[in-house]
Amino acid sequence: MKAVILAAGKGTRMGNLTKDMPKPLLRVGSTTLLGNILDILPTEVDEIIIVIGYLGNAIKKEFGDYYNNKRIYYVTQEALDGTAGAVFATQQYFTQKNERFFIIYGDEYPTKEQVQECFLHEFSWLCREMSDPSQSGVATISPDGHIVEVVEKPENPKSNFVVAGMMVVNAEIFDYKPVQHENGEYYLTSMMDSFIKDRKVRMVKGTKDVAFSYAEDIHNFNINKSISVFLPAYNEEKSIGKGILEISNYLKSRFEDYEILIISEGSTDKTNKIVRDLQKEIHNLRLLAKDKSYGYAGALRTGFKSATKELIFYTDGDRQFDIKEMDKLLSLIDEYDIVTGYKIKRNDPLMRIWMSDLYNLTMRLVFGLKLKDVNCAFKLYHKYVIDNVDFLPDLTQGVINAEIYLTAYKKGYTIGEVGVHHFHRTEGFASSEFGRRGKIIAFVRPKTIMGFLMDTFKLWKKARKGVF
Repeated sequence: MKAVILAAGKGTRMGNLTKDMPKPLLRVGSTTLLGNILDILPTEVDEIIIVIGYLGNAIKKEFGDYYNNKRIYYVTQEALDGTAGAVFATQQYFTQKNERFFIIYGDEYPTKEQVQECFLHEFSWLCREMSDPSQSGVATISPDGHIVEVVEKPENPKSNFVVAGMMVVNAEIFDYKPVQHENGEYYLTSMMDSFIKDRKVRMVKGTKDVAFSYAEDIHNFNINKSISVFLPAYNEEKSIGKGILEISNYLKSRFEDYEILIISEGSTDKTNKIVRDLQKEIHNLRLLAKDKSYGYAGALRTGFKSATKELIFYTDGDRQFDIKEMDKLLSLIDEYDIVTGYKIKRNDPLMRIWMSDLYNLTMRLVFGLKLKDVNCAFKLYHKYVIDNVDFLPDLTQGVINAEIYLTAYKKGYTIGEVGVHHFHRTEGFASSEFGRRGKIIAFVRPKTIMGFLMDTFKLWKKARKGVF
């Protein structure tokens, strides 16, 4: 299947940001607009056609002829007269009327899940909810989720959903003649408006209020919140330094106001020294060290109570996650009170995977938690959620995550889930294990198992009392 990316426009509303750089190469978070699109294209896509124009050579130089083993072809839009002209510039690549293909504007910033959902339907069109839809093409959605009408800049919008620049169509799209806009340009939207009248086009919901039209949109997206990031780290001397540097570099590109907290309770190796040395370079890095360990839950309580920013994120200090995937969580945090990752594929010994499955099943049966991965250590919270949790002071294990979720549900908070990649531990060891670790075998300490059983019982008693 082919993907057509429209990346020819000047992006004049971006001002000086696009004076020497095409808009698709502007950085958003830890990547560029176009880089994000290429990274999340599904495996169904084997050929990419990028329509270039303004400073197009910069795009060709950046991505070359192949990306993630997908062939890239470049087509130049000679007359920059709108998105319809850009699509027509690719017509030579489509010889069969019924050939489906994917179209996306080069300044869109979808999630991987949104792109995948577009591909699930024969025809689809991304729509996003906007606080003020009156300046966009407003979509009317049928009860069964199909787009039946698009009205440009209506005085009285029928909905808050506006059409975005991402869709799955077929080559019959070239049969529709675009209508010239009053500004002289020809937009793909006018062709799509005819396309949806002749066939069912499914609405795919995008991220609310995320659109990059002006320089301040990118600025606000990158730095409009403050964040506390904390890592529990018990004897992680082999991985903690690299992990801190990765997180620091990521946060610098994404936030102006942030802090990194390392929660080291009971560490006896060089973990604390490494952190203190890095504090000389990273001034918003804090070490919260205690001589005694109060368990994993104790470290999380310390992190939550010490965090000062409006968002709180935590992950473990063993570098089994890619911090750049926090972008996925951040893209959803305005829609949910909590956004949690779940492991797309858990890269641990089989015994640990079985125990994790048993744990998630237990949380579902005992507490009704229907989350895919309760203890995935890649979570983002609004601080007000944590401020409203009355933590049990003596939990020692990851059951504390279930305690937070139960509190959230009790108080009416919403929880979003998104898949993230999980990597093999390459350095150090898991403190909950003993003995040799292999592809199948990993022995969990009896103390950890007993702690889990006791914590589950304590949380069950709290749930029965309803004191959340």
